[in-house]
Amino acid sequence: MTKSIFVLPDKDKEAFANNIADVNLKGASSATHRLITWTNTLKMIQAKPLQGYGLYNWKIHYGEYRNAYYNDPFFMPGSSLDQVHNDYLQILADLGIIGFLFFAWFIVLQVILFKKIFFSIEETIKIKIKALSIILCIFGFGMGCFFSFLIVRAVPSFLLFIYAALLASLFYHSKGNKNNVPYSSKLSNNMGLVALLSIFILTVCVFYFESSRGKIDQLYKIAMDANRLQKFDTSIKASNEILEINPQHHKTHFLLTYAYLS
Repeated sequence: MTKSIFVLPDKDKEAFANNIADVNLKGASSATHRLITWTNTLKMIQAKPLQGYGLYNWKIHYGEYRNAYYNDPFFMPGSSLDQVHNDYLQILADLGIIGFLFFAWFIVLQVILFKKIFFSIEETIKIKIKALSIILCIFGFGMGCFFSFLIVRAVPSFLLFIYAALLASLFYHSKGNKNNVPYSSKLSNNMGLVALLSIFILTVCVFYFESSRGKIDQLYKIAMDANRLQKFDTSIKASNEILEINPQHHKTHFLLTYAYLS
């Protein structure tokens, strides 16, 4: 039989059946897996549209919505997806509409800079081609975010900010040349050094705190699933690791208490 993207294989049809739950359905495509996860995540977002569930908390709370629309046959406690495989849904679920608007505004700013460069009658063709190349790279990153999780990866995110910096530099450099003002004279060396040092310190602090929080969320997921499966030794071990990182993590104290009592 000729394969077609409009004709689902049997395993994919089985995956979309709402009466299936908590089974390891082998043979279904990753596209089907993602469509089911995305659809249930949309229902999850509707429950907390403004504030979301907190950074890196999608995995922890997805189990509560795994059958919100489709009864997700791929979901297994302790072995579910870490990411939605769609950065836009991930941001909406974790940070809500408020967090998503900040990310959207960042992208809008890049489009505005590109528009000012590309449609300026005073810019040279060489500058416009450079701006077009950069904005296409940013759009390519945005397309990848629909099907993967580029934002949580260090290298793709680093490239995105490089593209943004190049576009901003292109805009302000050309603007300085129009006014016959050397671009380098706009910011003294001392102020530039202070700015770079501040950004570096802020980046290190954010990386440290976010890494710690991400590690805590992963361990909390392990402890919670272990309690559900009555593997209390695993839950106690994971809970103690959390409390070594953050002794004030109150939810873990409840999990640990439950595990010891059980």
